[in-house]
Amino acid sequence: MEILTEAIVMLNDTLVKSSTSIKLSEWIMVGITAIYVIATILICLFNYRSAMATRKQVQEQKRQFDEVNRPNIDITFECIRNGLICIKIENTGRKLAKNVKLVFNKDFIESIQKIGVNTKSLIELSRSIFTLGIGQKLFADICSDIYLKQYKGSLLKIDFSYEDNQQQLYTDHAIIDLNQYNWVEKYDSPLKDIGKYQKENNEMYEKELKLMREAVDLIKRGLQKDS
Repeated sequence: MEILTEAIVMLNDTLVKSSTSIKLSEWIMVGITAIYVIATILICLFNYRSAMATRKQVQEQKRQFDEVNRPNIDITFECIRNGLICIKIENTGRKLAKNVKLVFNKDFIESIQKIGVNTKSLIELSRSIFTLGIGQKLFADICSDIYLKQYKGSLLKIDFSYEDNQQQLYTDHAIIDLNQYNWVEKYDSPLKDIGKYQKENNEMYEKELKLMREAVDLIKRGLQKDS
C-alpha cells in the first residue's frame, strides 16, 4: 500500500514538472511572436514614412518643374516711339499661353476718359481672347505722353487669366500707377537719336575748328609784328 502511494506521488510530481515545462516554452514562443510583431509594425511605419517623404519630394519636384515649364504673362508699363504710352503684354514662360483675357478697372477707364483719352482700344482689348507664343509680346496703347503729364487719376488695375495646352488655368493681377511716369519723355526713333548725336558732334567740331582758326590768326599777327 505504501509502495502504491509513493508511486502515485512520483507520477503526480512528474506531471506537474512536465506541465510547468510546457507553459514556459509557450511563454517563450509568445514573447518571440510579440517581438516579431512589434518589429514588423516598426518596419511598416518606417517604410510608410519613407514612402511619404519620397512622395512629397516627387510632388515638390513636379511643382518646381511645372512652375518653370509653364506660360507666364507679365504686364508692364511701356513708352514706345512718338511718345505713345502703352501696356506691354509679354509671355515670358516656356509654353504657349492660350485664351488670354484681360479685365480693366472701370474707375481707371473713367479717369482717362475725363481728360479726353479715347479708350476704344482698351475696351476692345478687354473683350478679346487671344494667344501669346513663347517670348511673344503685344502692345496696347493707352494715351500719348501729353495726356500722361495731365493724368492725376486712379491706378490701372488689370485682372488677367490664361491657359496652357493642357487647359490648366492661371490667374494673375497687375497694378500700374501712371502718376509715377509723368516724367517720361517722348521718344521718336533710333535714326533721330543718331541725327541728334551727329548734330552735337558737328557743333563740337565747328567750335574746335573756330578755336584753331583763332589760334592761327594770333600766330600770324605775331609773325607780322616781328617782321
